[in-house]
Amino acid sequence: MKLRMYTLLMLAAAILAAAPVFGAEQAKSAEGLMLGSAAPNIFGRKMDDSPFTLSGEGAGPKVISFFWVKCVPCKKELPEMAAMEKKYPHVKFIAVHADAGYAKELPEFLREIGAFPSTIVVADNKVAASYSFKAFPHTVLVDTNNKVRLVLSGYDEGNMVRLEGFVADEEAKRAEGLKVGSAAPNIFGRKMDDSPFTLSQAGDAPKVIYFFGAKCAVCKKDISEMAAMEKKYSNAKFFAVHADSDYTKELPAFIRESGSSPSTVVIADKTITGRYAFKGFPHTVVVDAHNKVLLTLAGNDGRNMARLESFIQQLK
Repeated sequence: MKLRMYTLLMLAAAILAAAPVFGAEQAKSAEGLMLGSAAPNIFGRKMDDSPFTLSGEGAGPKVISFFWVKCVPCKKELPEMAAMEKKYPHVKFIAVHADAGYAKELPEFLREIGAFPSTIVVADNKVAASYSFKAFPHTVLVDTNNKVRLVLSGYDEGNMVRLEGFVADEEAKRAEGLKVGSAAPNIFGRKMDDSPFTLSQAGDAPKVIYFFGAKCAVCKKDISEMAAMEKKYSNAKFFAVHADSDYTKELPAFIRESGSSPSTVVIADKTITGRYAFKGFPHTVVVDAHNKVLLTLAGNDGRNMARLESFIQQLK
């Protein structure tokens, strides 16, 4: 009996010795940068052939999805990334095709999958080495300082759930403005002709309220785009609200330099930023006919004006 027990123990030991050490294997196969490390710069070209650098993308969190046209799982991941991009406007999504040797096949690949992040970059395959991965897809989330917060290798449902959790956390940190469905506070001010203005007396149509400051460089381009939208869409009223009374004297020159502006420009006290719960310019709010908030857009990351116009097109 003892001999039989000894034989069984020896057999079990042999089986365990032959079995892989899963923790060690996972450590060997782990890909990607260490959490907290600095994300290397990425050099490439966008689909319109304009140059791209990660360092030139400005502040704010970013999701970088490395893919390849021959990667079957990437065809599932990229449309899901596109959906997240629409859902979380304060996080930038960048899809990097990491093999310039297959760049000619990229347009057909994108047509086939139908939906993908708005920023597609073509880079050479050296980027895989700099980000320490070998297989596609490979996804990295970086914070506003380009420090790595999350690394995901491969595609599966669990990875996408983890990614969205981190993205939602970054979105919550940066979201400014009133909640959708809340009542927009009244705005008191004076128009450029010095006549009084109040939001409550501005009519019962949906309204686009664009808060800006005369020292906001990006606002000069945005405000002219607002003027173009006002001419294009009659289903909403447009108001540009200068919300920094310290620089009221600079306002006429700002309007001239911008080229055009919405027909109604309002000068308000800078305390309005507290009532509308934002700190930086530009800040855009869309309200319905009863002045309930429908949409809030903080800042302009290059996509907010497109989001705004898409939203206006759906207003009734």
